[in-house]
Amino acid sequence: MPKAGTARAVTNNRGTSIGSELAAESLSSQRLQIAVAFLSDDSLLERWLRDGKQLDILVARCYPTDPTILRALMNVSGRKIELKWRGRDFHSKLILGCSGRGTPKWASIGSANLTSHGLESNDEFNVILRDKDLIQSAADWFRHMWNTAPYVNPEELEKNQKEYDKVHSARAREPQTAILPPPPVNGIITLYKDYWKALDVVEHAVRPIIRRRFPSQTKRPYLAIWGFWHWVKYSCPKSAAASLTRAVARGDSTRRDSILRELFTRYSDEGDASWPRSNAARMRRMTKNILSGRLPDTTELFAVIDHGYRNRKEFNWNGKRRRLRSLRYLLRRNGEDVLSRAARVLHDPRCILKGAKNAAVFGWLGWAYPQTYPAMNGKAIDGLKKLGLL
Repeated sequence: MPKAGTARAVTNNRGTSIGSELAAESLSSQRLQIAVAFLSDDSLLERWLRDGKQLDILVARCYPTDPTILRALMNVSGRKIELKWRGRDFHSKLILGCSGRGTPKWASIGSANLTSHGLESNDEFNVILRDKDLIQSAADWFRHMWNTAPYVNPEELEKNQKEYDKVHSARAREPQTAILPPPPVNGIITLYKDYWKALDVVEHAVRPIIRRRFPSQTKRPYLAIWGFWHWVKYSCPKSAAASLTRAVARGDSTRRDSILRELFTRYSDEGDASWPRSNAARMRRMTKNILSGRLPDTTELFAVIDHGYRNRKEFNWNGKRRRLRSLRYLLRRNGEDVLSRAARVLHDPRCILKGAKNAAVFGWLGWAYPQTYPAMNGKAIDGLKKLGLL
């Protein structure tokens, strides 16, 4: 660790990266105050949250800041995170490492945003400072920016989501480079984003019921409604689905949420709480093994994720090395954004898992990271369509 009063430069090169340097520098900090223009990679933030650090995050409200990540951060349980934003002209990159009482100990100032390329591969240049006067000046500036900024709220975030989708769709139509997914993949990404937004409507409406009936599932709301789609697809009364569709078409969110809560209360199974919890724990262990280079047995893996292949032999046809390489690529939390990784595992010859369908890839993601990504299969899509939400 550098001595007090020194400064050092950190860059992305073959030996290290700004992301890894910030992770190492933050080990002795209990609180991190973060001001960045763009936030589209949450791997470093998730690491800090797992380590129990308090995060104060200030971002610009503009593309490519990902509203999906902001939404996930807003749903973090406990009081480990505060989230505010400023206008499009906010372009600062500052991270302050503080003690538990908020006393600044070090600062990172430079060009890198919290994006996968900024933290890992771009030609960025940051300086980590320990000079008390400079750090205090940075802390005073952050305090002023923070105190004059509004909190991120769901209503404004929904508007931001529409702006983000508009810009993202326009950029997706631009000529593709070698590092981007091929054009057919964009449809998969769009499908998952639409599914995710529709599922968030359901989750938001029934969240009070989840927390009351399934207290063990408060950190995994997506899995708490996973069994709901089995009933919706096969047994939902046509009158209820028609009423909900009309409410959605009219933009009547109050009526929409009321119908969703009524259906969920009547037809969701209280036993659903134990099944996702046990499977999620198994998937966490398997994900840890996969990322460390150990491939679980096919039977063990499919005991949790049993959709997306016609039979288990199809999965084994990929060969052990390809299965491990592709799953490690899909489940790692840095590099390309998660949707591009999922798209490549479905279509890119270099990463593809032959025979895998959407349900396999997005099922693995949803069960591996249930607090962040919703699992998706055909039954859930059909259920949302039946309710008029997709």
